[in-house]
Amino acid sequence: MRIATKDIEWQKYIYKHAIDVAGPRYKPEINIELPITKSFSSIAKDESFYVKMRRYWKEIKKSLKELLPSAENPHLKDELSPLLGNLKTLAKQDKYFRKYSTVTFPWDEIYNLSSQVKSSCFGLRLSISRLQPEDQNTRYQPPLFEKENHAAGTLIDVLHEITRYYETEEAKLTNTPNLLITGSTGIGKTHLLCDLVKRRMDENQFSFIIQGQEITAIEPFWRQVLRHCNTLGYKTITALLNHFNKLGEASKSRFLIIVDAINDSAAPTKWKKSIPDLLTTLSKYPHIGIIFSVRTGFEKLVVAPHTLSTITKIEHSGFASRNWYATKEFFT
Repeated sequence: MRIATKDIEWQKYIYKHAIDVAGPRYKPEINIELPITKSFSSIAKDESFYVKMRRYWKEIKKSLKELLPSAENPHLKDELSPLLGNLKTLAKQDKYFRKYSTVTFPWDEIYNLSSQVKSSCFGLRLSISRLQPEDQNTRYQPPLFEKENHAAGTLIDVLHEITRYYETEEAKLTNTPNLLITGSTGIGKTHLLCDLVKRRMDENQFSFIIQGQEITAIEPFWRQVLRHCNTLGYKTITALLNHFNKLGEASKSRFLIIVDAINDSAAPTKWKKSIPDLLTTLSKYPHIGIIFSVRTGFEKLVVAPHTLSTITKIEHSGFASRNWYATKEFFT
């Protein structure tokens, strides 16, 4: 599918409408990178996510290449044999990260392999340290197995990053793109999400955003979405979602549907039933992800407990982690 001019113009309209509705809650001149923005890269599976993963696997393959020549070395064989076996298997996992796709990432397998290889690397480095000559008075000689020691150290660093990523909420979002953002009143949820739409628009990626205050109790949610997107010319929500799905595929980044401040909608308690239905509908469209935001304290009002197992919840702490930068933006 080729991205049409009408799609680009529609995206501009959606963004402008969103900031008009947000009013003073959105200040486009404030542009501060926050930790939560990494979650957006993961849920969208955009190019920055793949670049990060490809960088990890580049280091894994480089280390594998450096360690292979020593596989039969009698001093290192016992440590290297299990290490290289797992490392070869782990290196093959790069097939999942070569380009954008809807494939499910085997994070559990990657985590287990990474943990095993990391443990073996510590063992290898310990063995290498014990092989070093004890006499420090002789003429200087390069450390024994310096290259292997360095490769193991590099692997430990890279695998630490991979296992740490696995333990975050971000990894879950790559396979199940359903996100609930919580945050207190005035923390900047609306600013955050409008800014997300703008950034994605600038990178030729597509999003739809609607704010709670716009959502009525008179007609079904999808019908309201269809009405907001009438310039695209679709008469049914199935046709519109198919188009959103194709836009995600064409832009090589999931299309994001964003529902901001659902606690401000006309009948917030109805979301308990609506959200599971929405997630079921969207599960048929692999190139679409959805983001909800809700004021802290209202989660139980809008999300049923059983739904939380199918949606990732992340708290937006605003500028708390970037106080100095936020102050600089406001007062300079």
